[in-house]
Formats: sequence, C-alpha cells, structure tokens
Amino acid sequence: PQHSHQFLELNYVLQGSCRQIINGREYTLEQGDILLMDIGSHHQIEQLDYQDIVINILFKSSSKTNLQK
Repeated sequence: PQHSHQFLELNYVLQGSCRQIINGREYTLEQGDILLMDIGSHHQIEQLDYQDIVINILFKSSSKTNLQK
C-alpha cells in the first residue's frame, strides 16, 4: 500500500526489476538502478517476482547525539 516515512529511503536493485509509484508517478527500476526517496515521499512498490532482489536501506535521523565528553 501507499505510505510515507520520516526518513530517507534508498533502494538498490541487485537483480531483476521493480515497479514503484512515487508521488503519483510510476517508475520501473532495473538491475543496477539506485533510488533515493526524500522524507515524506508517498510511494508504493508493486509485488516483486521470485527472482527480483531489491535492497532497502533506511536513514533514520536522530535528535540525540552519542558523543559525550
């Protein structure tokens, strides 16, 4: 289903292809393609076939810092 996130999302198509609808526009990603979606982008991904491999990396922001003196 269509959804959005409060973080950056990166998709890399390792094998096969992937169809997505992003902010109302359809995109077809092929093997080797990289997609970076901004915070708040509305998107949905079509069902993948068994041979399709898409790596999804999420970049969550944090207001906390782990650095302490």
